[in-house]
Amino acid sequence: LPMRVLRDGRELEVVVSVDGNGMIGVLPDYALDLPVTATPLNRIGGETPGATPIAGLDLLPRTRIDSVAGVAVADWASIRSAMRSSTTADANASIELGWTLPINGSTPETGEISPSAAARDALATLGWTSPLPSNWFEPLQVTLTANGNPITAISMGFRQTWKMVVLTYLTIDRLIGGSVSVKELRGPVGIVHIGAQVADRGTMYLVFFLAMISVNLAVLNFLPLPIVDGGLFLFLVYEKIRGRPPSIAFQNAAALLGLALIGTLFVVTFFNDVMRLTGG
Repeated sequence: LPMRVLRDGRELEVVVSVDGNGMIGVLPDYALDLPVTATPLNRIGGETPGATPIAGLDLLPRTRIDSVAGVAVADWASIRSAMRSSTTADANASIELGWTLPINGSTPETGEISPSAAARDALATLGWTSPLPSNWFEPLQVTLTANGNPITAISMGFRQTWKMVVLTYLTIDRLIGGSVSVKELRGPVGIVHIGAQVADRGTMYLVFFLAMISVNLAVLNFLPLPIVDGGLFLFLVYEKIRGRPPSIAFQNAAALLGLALIGTLFVVTFFNDVMRLTGG
């Protein structure tokens, strides 16, 4: 996965590896030690929608802030301190900002902002972090309800089933592409183990889990592989086109190949389940 990173003040092109779980081992974090902006907020909604104080400066993403009210700044802590000092010193004065745009050969520029009284009050009480963590707004689970309407319930069931079908096909595609490891597959032992844990949470959780297993089995059964229904369907299509079924020898060979594939899958998933349960 190609990425562009800022390292020691220079932009570098790097390539990171994606593991079998689809992870790159990198988490975004705050860069409070870099006085560099993200995308400047030019407008704000809420109860008092309108332009922000910096809207007229036309700052670009990744603009470096050099000074606030004539005071050189080196990080966001010094920006915060300089902004608070300049707003409390003179309640009516504009604040001069100095910056450098992220353009090759760009020279330092300056401009003034005039925060409103509300913005100055907000600066005076500005803390280090927001009062509520952002992950509080990410739902851990979502409850779906049809409100007693059977038609809505059936429609919701079809939609959820379709989502499971698509996710199953996507997982198979990622297994072939290598972005999902074979170690993530569960066999009969793993299914029973997870089912026992789900059953402890309640009957509805167990019913949903069983429905998910049924959808997965339906998708696998319809794959164009010998011995499953998908393979038999291909035989019927061949017979329709050619006017005769495949030879018995071919059908026997295809059945043996299908059994070998299913047997290999069973052995691999059984091994994964045992190793996972034993901590190996």
